[in-house]
Amino acid sequence: MTKQTIQMALRQIEAGSIVCAAIREGEIIAFHTGRGVAPVLQMYQQGQLAGSILVDKVVGKAAAMVMTRGGVVGCHAVTMSKAALQWFQQQRIQITYDYLTEYIVNRTGDGMCPMEQTVLNLQDDSRIVSVLEEKLSQLRDSKQ
Repeated sequence: MTKQTIQMALRQIEAGSIVCAAIREGEIIAFHTGRGVAPVLQMYQQGQLAGSILVDKVVGKAAAMVMTRGGVVGCHAVTMSKAALQWFQQQRIQITYDYLTEYIVNRTGDGMCPMEQTVLNLQDDSRIVSVLEEKLSQLRDSKQ
């Protein structure tokens, strides 16, 4: 992994200006703000994951599956769930992280992130984008 560029992305994440960055050939090619799995989904839809190393603030299994579906070659997470770690290891993706957690916590802090919960038993990333988009739609509908 390109350590210098990863450190640059981590400084921007720490400063709060971004939540994730895609690195290709030693350069940050894209970065996103936002919450949850949405920034990684955007990068997937824009073709920014293929051949990239993704640096992300929080990586659960849902984001990890989107990353591998999008063709990342590596990932560095500030915080990574054990399910994400296991997924990346199964897919033989080069990973590093600062903190490993049992699971990603939901926004209210009283349980598991609904995205992580949705994909916990999913063993194939072929439907990951549609599964997450459906869950996001359900969550939006329940708030209205």
